[in-house]
Amino acid sequence: MTGAVIAAVVAVVLVVLLCLGYVKAPPDMAFIISGIKKKSKVVIGKASIRIPFFERLDK
Repeated sequence: MTGAVIAAVVAVVLVVLLCLGYVKAPPDMAFIISGIKKKSKVVIGKASIRIPFFERLDK
């Protein structure tokens, strides 16, 4: 029973982190995601996932 509770808590935490990290850039604006990786990711007119607390989002 406690294993199921721990699995449920981990699943909820993962879903919350994914929701916080979801980024959708409009077609007329560029989002730059930088942080963990040496090369920054540029998002224009599409969606992406960033890692909260480890990656920075600039508009």
